[in-house]
Amino acid sequence: MVQMFGKHYVMTGLVAPEQGHKLNVHLELRNKARYDFHARITQDDARDTLALAKEYIAFLEAQLQEAES
Repeated sequence: MVQMFGKHYVMTGLVAPEQGHKLNVHLELRNKARYDFHARITQDDARDTLALAKEYIAFLEAQLQEAES
């Protein structure tokens, strides 16, 4: 799924490569939180993840509206 996002949005220039990198970093944090009992996920990590999620939701909603037009 993430590879498809990169292919369709990052590689085409619709999303900046830095944003694609951030997505990968936050997915790694999510995996650590889920599978590594000793993982240390900070409140800042959680805040940054939520902020990134909100950015992607807004972006994808705009993409959806554009596709429906």
